[in-house]
Amino acid sequence: MGVQTRNTGIRECHWAVRLITLCFLVFLSIAAPADTLTGKVVKITDGNTLYVLDANYQQHKIRLAGIDAPERKQAYGLASRKHLASIVAGQRKKVEEVYDPEI
Repeated sequence: MGVQTRNTGIRECHWAVRLITLCFLVFLSIAAPADTLTGKVVKITDGNTLYVLDANYQQHKIRLAGIDAPERKQAYGLASRKHLASIVAGQRKKVEEVYDPEI
């Protein structure tokens, strides 16, 4: 009873290290939020690119992550642009930066 072997102590230590690591990663995700931008959508160039005007009247080109829309001169390019415009044109939106390795 109550006998602790060296292996048991090592396993408990590994478990504690994993828990501490998990807590640290959760803290980092909360402490380092992604860059955000809030502004009015002022221009739509195609189905996945738009421009946002911030509070300082500076325009920012925004490419929507995960959207593979045709360019304006490609088939359905105009329809894609019009659809995006019908959803967001003239509205105030909050944009969050996302890392995309394909860009």
